[in-house]
Amino acid sequence: MTDQYGYIQVIQAGLYTSIQDKGRFGYFSEGIPIAGCMDSLSAERANMLVGNTNEEALIEWSVLPPKLKFLAPTYIACTGVTANIFINTIKVDNTAACIYIPANATLSLKPIEHGVYGYIAIKGGIKTPKVLASRSWFSGVTSDAVFKKGIQIPYVPSHKKYQHHCKLTSILPSKVSILEVYRGPEYDLLTKQQQNKLMLQKFSVSQLRDRMGIQLSETFEEHETSILSSPILPGTIQWVPSGKLIALMRNAQTIGGYPRLLQLTEEAISTIAQLNNNVSFSFALV
Repeated sequence: MTDQYGYIQVIQAGLYTSIQDKGRFGYFSEGIPIAGCMDSLSAERANMLVGNTNEEALIEWSVLPPKLKFLAPTYIACTGVTANIFINTIKVDNTAACIYIPANATLSLKPIEHGVYGYIAIKGGIKTPKVLASRSWFSGVTSDAVFKKGIQIPYVPSHKKYQHHCKLTSILPSKVSILEVYRGPEYDLLTKQQQNKLMLQKFSVSQLRDRMGIQLSETFEEHETSILSSPILPGTIQWVPSGKLIALMRNAQTIGGYPRLLQLTEEAISTIAQLNNNVSFSFALV
């Protein structure tokens, strides 16, 4: 922390608000999850809109957004959950791709549409410490896991006028019919009849969801199949004995003993992270 930084003061923490980037790679052998942004596509777009590379860290919040005071001027972009955006008490056009924040201004957001995760990118990125080559917050690896009222987050101020050349368009899923997947390592343990059922059945996400995983509401089939503990990744679909399917997400453990039927594509990981509970879908093999 040096005088070259400006700081964000957290007035209200929001729900599960944290700092995330693309994730922490190369430490699976030590049992350290990847972490990173739940909706990587929305995060990449936010960084793009303020002229950052995709490597820059940004703020991720879930359902309930934080309220933040910026102590130095900068530019931000908000993606993910569509929200009404206020700078102090003035409403900002929520289709604006890039928003100027003057010194000592307060940012507040009010979600108005579907979706779960929102992102706030700051020009130049968040400058919290890197731990194991990533700024992604994860309990047990970084000193902080979620925002708390009163903490301060460093960033490099932007005093020069920034011209953006990107148009903001929503990509949040409101009606999803298909999630693309690859065959998982244990997919062939299913009979042909079970494989067909898995592709034809409609699913939706349940309330049992967090950054570790999302349990699907519908039951597939009960089973007694087990495997030796084997590597798993964000996007792995595990088949538990009760017949439920669990989509593992960014903070998932690194090994597991349930059959790995499917693997979500990167786009499908971002999509399922943003799905509300009443949105149904089916899988399609690629």
